Amino acid sequence: MIARPEPAWYRDPALRMARNLIGAGAMALAAALLAATLRPADAAELRPSLKLSVEVVADVVTVGDFFENAGDVAEKPLFRAPDIGTTGTVPAWKVLELARAAGLTQAESAAVAEVPVTRLGREIGAMEVSS
Repeated sequence: MIARPEPAWYRDPALRMARNLIGAGAMALAAALLAATLRPADAAELRPSLKLSVEVVADVVTVGDFFENAGDVAEKPLFRAPDIGTTGTVPAWKVLELARAAGLTQAESAAVAEVPVTRLGREIGAMEVSS
């Protein structure tokens, strides 16, 4: 076996530290570039998007019921809910129009034509009615 001489950076502590700092700087630069490329995707995920269907228990349907990431306008009412236990459909263009009027300016419909809205309810037995 042939013995190879150790490189200068390996023997000298100052050169080893410089090499480690350069490597750490390169890693930090790579991490910063990766974070910068991920930012637009994160922003797109936070953009309000129209849900494919809505289920409510209240007598009104709000912006937050219709949209993911509705933000500050989530509690603003848009429509009267259907009767308990029934489902109605609303055209997506109408939901977008009313949501924009309520302050949700960057809403997207994602090619949804209609949104079914179901008002949840439950059956009540005779025992519950009499008590």
